[in-house]
Amino acid sequence: MTTYDYRTLTTSINALATPPSLILDKIFTAKNQNYSSTLEIDIEKSADYKKLAPFTGSSQEGKVISKVGFSTKTVKFPRIRVKKQLSATEILAQRDIGESVYVGGDALKSPTDGKIAREQNHLKAIITKRIEWMAANALMGGIEYADNEFSFSIDYDFSSTHKPVLSENNVWGGTSADILGNLRSWKKLIAQDSGLSANIAIAGPEAVEKLLADENIRAMLNNTGLSVGQLQLDNTAYIGRLCGIDVYECAEQYLDGSTSKPLIPDNAFILAASGAKFVQEYGLIEDLEADARVGMEFFSKLWYEKDPSAAWLLAESCPLPVVYQPDAVVAAKV
Repeated sequence: MTTYDYRTLTTSINALATPPSLILDKIFTAKNQNYSSTLEIDIEKSADYKKLAPFTGSSQEGKVISKVGFSTKTVKFPRIRVKKQLSATEILAQRDIGESVYVGGDALKSPTDGKIAREQNHLKAIITKRIEWMAANALMGGIEYADNEFSFSIDYDFSSTHKPVLSENNVWGGTSADILGNLRSWKKLIAQDSGLSANIAIAGPEAVEKLLADENIRAMLNNTGLSVGQLQLDNTAYIGRLCGIDVYECAEQYLDGSTSKPLIPDNAFILAASGAKFVQEYGLIEDLEADARVGMEFFSKLWYEKDPSAAWLLAESCPLPVVYQPDAVVAAKV
């Protein structure tokens, strides 16, 4: 049986197509590889950009101004490390009798390789789902996770004005609801606090229902040739364009144990300026057995067990979606 080098498997899993993700594909489009297990996050205080540069005379020296303000946080990258056991039957059944396995270059070629690639694809998909969960929580102000073995939390310092909660008759669908007024107010808030223009919104199913039930909103929607709620090729439900904002519905769910939960709350409406700094940061992956320090999004390795005869396939990633400009987001409950 061929021994698969971690370099080949790591190259393979990184080359696999990443599953589509509304939040990662539309907002957290930037990626950055770090060569450390910790990250210093400088969360920008956007109010500094409201200042006007002073004039000076032709014979005067430059004016001294204050440095850009940041709130710095140092965080250890959370680690996602998952593995699965492949029995001898599962692996050998993929091969012809007497076939020798050859790995040409960085590719996985043989039927056995195909089985490994399929299992890698599944491992990558569930890791990507977790990264998407992290990104969704980041857009709502911070990430918090805890179980019996591990806990992690980070707060991205959203101000209370950027986390509005509508109540009583002001909720969307209520007798005093003003959806258009809310959108204009939140877009103005982002412009004033960050200097950027909000142009994308991710909404939960209930928020979308209330949005589309409003006659004034329906009349204003510019669907650019799409029917309301039409599913696009990338599996995102594009609702339409409103006040210069492209609105998408996020009806995705994930399994927490055996319980299905929404990726974002049903009544959430997240408005953002896509031009702000939203980054998928990745930390250094270290593995003693492979004697490796890997500066890539994903790491993978395989090892054998003699009795019972089996192989273990592992995938690892150290991701952290970061909202560097919290003033460029409004995470509302409507």
